[in-house]
Amino acid sequence: MGRTLGTIAILVGAVLLVLGIMSTQKTGEKIMGEMTGHFTSKTIWFIVGGVALIGGGFGLRRLK
Repeated sequence: MGRTLGTIAILVGAVLLVLGIMSTQKTGEKIMGEMTGHFTSKTIWFIVGGVALIGGGFGLRRLK
């Protein structure tokens, strides 16, 4: 059961990470990044959530 949940978490995390990275390339994000030096909170949460899910997924897969 842990391996299945881990695999699902890794896949969902990868999707969130890709969406977050793609979001940084949008025109609005580039303008926001140039003006403030930061991305929007939505983009940051996609990236952080994706990394966290990937890490948690690998942790779940290690459980027996």
